Amino acid sequence: MDANIAALLISLAACITGVLGFVLSRDRHTEQDALWRGEVNGKLDVVCGIKNDVERLQEQCRCNAQNLAAADASVKSAHHRIDELARQVYAESAHHKKE
Repeated sequence: MDANIAALLISLAACITGVLGFVLSRDRHTEQDALWRGEVNGKLDVVCGIKNDVERLQEQCRCNAQNLAAADASVKSAHHRIDELARQVYAESAHHKKE
């Protein structure tokens, strides 16, 4: 009987050790998973922030392109008017030289 009790106590101690090892290991893994997930979430936040920055820059480029097109049209119109005024001044100058 004493051998049976000793075997039972050894088995019980082994079970307790196994359960404690599992619990402690689980807590350690949970902690490591939490750290890993925190790092991943932080990196995702950075990526999402970069994505938002890129979208803002693309919108700003679109606006700049529209403003540039409007400025280009205005410059062409002004250039056309300047050319017309230059022709008129040249024509008047040539007319006054004839007189």
